[in-house]
Amino acid sequence: MPQISGKRRPKSRAVSAVRRMGLSSFASVPIPHRVTNLETRPRERRFGERRGQFVHRPASTTSFGLHLAGARITFVGINYVPEPTGIAPYTALFAESLAEAGAEVEVITGVPHYPAWSVPEEYRRGLSWHEEIAGVQVTRLRHWVPRVPNTKGRAVLEASFLAEAVSTVVRRKSDAIIAITPSLAGLAAAVAGRRGRPVGALVQDLTGQAASQSGTTSQGFGSRLARVEYGLLERADLVGVITPDFQAALIEHGVTESKLVPLANCIHVSAFAGTKAEARQKLQWAAGDFLVVYTGSLGRKQGLETAIETARGLAASRQNVRFMIVGDGGELKGLRELADGLANVTFVPPVDAEHYPVVLAAADALLLTERPGVKEMSLPSKLTSYAVAGRPILASVAKGGISERLLINTESAMVSAAGDVSALIQNIKMIVEDAEVRDRYAEHASRLELADLSVGAARQRYLSFARDLLALR
Repeated sequence: MPQISGKRRPKSRAVSAVRRMGLSSFASVPIPHRVTNLETRPRERRFGERRGQFVHRPASTTSFGLHLAGARITFVGINYVPEPTGIAPYTALFAESLAEAGAEVEVITGVPHYPAWSVPEEYRRGLSWHEEIAGVQVTRLRHWVPRVPNTKGRAVLEASFLAEAVSTVVRRKSDAIIAITPSLAGLAAAVAGRRGRPVGALVQDLTGQAASQSGTTSQGFGSRLARVEYGLLERADLVGVITPDFQAALIEHGVTESKLVPLANCIHVSAFAGTKAEARQKLQWAAGDFLVVYTGSLGRKQGLETAIETARGLAASRQNVRFMIVGDGGELKGLRELADGLANVTFVPPVDAEHYPVVLAAADALLLTERPGVKEMSLPSKLTSYAVAGRPILASVAKGGISERLLINTESAMVSAAGDVSALIQNIKMIVEDAEVRDRYAEHASRLELADLSVGAARQRYLSFARDLLALR
């Protein structure tokens, strides 16, 4: 397959387009001419070439018919597979579903970097890469990846991706564009580069609220970012939302209600076929401990300090409970320092898609934590994965927030308030000491595995969204 040009286009055109849209928060960020953690020689690669490389699971061979035959659709957003967690697997399923239905699909995305906030060796040289993954054409653009994902680092990441993405979107001769948030750069590139094409957006997180509620930035800056986000979404023609809570927030902030479409995520992880003992043997984890397992990003909004302090309290009471924290992220160093001296906390690097169900099966209980104050910005994607594991879910989540409402309405988890260490300790002791309670909540966890969260139902929703968007041409 031909190499995409490695020449960098002048940034002034993209930045000017962004400034005309009023996105000064992006356009004013200085974009490094030389990205220190990415070198400059172009190269082409395909997945599956390197031993041990994550190879994304191909789209299902079950066909929905060629409902989109001849349609050309461009996706744009920073995250895509092989990133193992976050929104990347859902975006891949969306794109693959449309390709399977006959559309010519291209994803314009960034280099893999999440949740570790580091770039694989094979992407450290080059300006752009072209790949094919499960029938989808993927164009990756070089961008800044901060070592510390603070406000400034994330802003430079978004700005550097946006500077390349706008002109790339403009050059594509597609029939429609779909932007995936929380990448505001992807959304801005879609709107700025539309050239008369209909633009759809899928809202996975509310970026402005995320910035302020997670404490990564001030309330004032978070509010300004949210206004930019709502303004861009209003300029889209169709907006998919993964939860009704997002729909209510968008309507409240001026996004036209008729543009909003329910587009829930799905359960995309299959259960491990073996026993808990077999799973632990496969991972070389201790057989005798009661394991509370957390998986996913280690960022500020996850509030994993609660888990560390809970481990400290259980260690003091001589409970045989070990916390396995599986993942990576910007808070890893601080969490390691906080857990220093605790023998019942183990940090495990992120695992690939093949081993992720094994990790879930090795657990006695699965943990979800949120930073206090995080309410409306996101619905943790790990919940759809936890549902298939058949393990009780322990949730330390914001009172009155999206996660609490879902878990209480479905009675699918033992819920305590975010940051309430004492309550989480009591819930853990309860499931350790009472087999009946443990079995009941393990059964209740499957209530999240509803029919409308199946992969098949999600594919149908994606096709419907694409058809409605194409009808607006």
